[in-house]
Amino acid sequence: MSKLRELQERAEQIINDQTALVEKSRTAALSDDDNKKFDDLESESKTVAKQIEFEKKAEEVLQRKALLKAKDVQKPTEEEKITEQFSFAKAFRALGGGGKVEGLEKEMYQEALREAKDAGLSVAETDRGFMIPSFLTRAPQTTGTAATNGNMVRPDRAAGLVPLLDIKLLLAEMGADYMPGLIGNYSEVAEDTKATATWAGEIVAGAETNPATKLISYTPNKLTNWTEFSNQLFIQSDAQIESFLRRRLSTSVSVAVESAAIKGNGAGIVGILGDPNINTVLFAGGPTRAKFLELKTKALKENADPSMMSYLINPDIEGILQDTQIGTSGQYVLQNGRL
Repeated sequence: MSKLRELQERAEQIINDQTALVEKSRTAALSDDDNKKFDDLESESKTVAKQIEFEKKAEEVLQRKALLKAKDVQKPTEEEKITEQFSFAKAFRALGGGGKVEGLEKEMYQEALREAKDAGLSVAETDRGFMIPSFLTRAPQTTGTAATNGNMVRPDRAAGLVPLLDIKLLLAEMGADYMPGLIGNYSEVAEDTKATATWAGEIVAGAETNPATKLISYTPNKLTNWTEFSNQLFIQSDAQIESFLRRRLSTSVSVAVESAAIKGNGAGIVGILGDPNINTVLFAGGPTRAKFLELKTKALKENADPSMMSYLINPDIEGILQDTQIGTSGQYVLQNGRL
């Protein structure tokens, strides 16, 4: 048990002990020892409250440190380097000027042709066309219309953009594994049943046990987005147009993938919430601390690693939990980002 949890349980016990003394005082006068005990509990309560606040801050500091350390360790992949260097605008400026795509952009075009071939698509190579591999996301628009980003060619346009508030992506942060770059169907082997040890007498043969594996199969699901652009847009606008368009398209893909992973897409992907093999707890009457503990208990009974467990909740539930007290302890179900 963590030190924070021990302190929280002690705070709850102090409240219970003080409550018992208060109830006793309603029917009889408290003795000197009872009064001293109540005062000692009150003093301890203040000390424990300070310790709880410190431990919460300490855990937050350690979590931030771990996150920063993880970011430091993660070096950019080759695909990430290519995505940073690749320029959609450069490719289309070359094509628009009657030239040929060269350098990294040409390599990506050839990679896209190979990817299409591997996927069973018939695409002919041409000097007047252009394709990109699936790990790159780009964009298009036309000049003159604000709805399609034409206002970004105005000479008096500020250098910065006022960004939209995007959905925060959390699954990777919570430990989900992503496998980019897969082509076609994919399968992996997983453990299905465990080995079981049995006790036996000195001269009695032990029972046979047969751990087994199973095959988990994955099939492709098509997810696309596209928009139009003009050569004039890239000629007249500054460099930020490409960054803006790439970010908006790639963000839309990431949001769609995470949404499908959580609640499915209604077309074959069931998501976490629709998986019949995942334990569920019915929150009839609204979310409570008891319900969240029931969720945690079910996961622990399946031998889940406590250090890897997290709660994924929406803002509505978060607001309710932040306003839900734990008994009369003065503590809330969700406090300082922790349940």
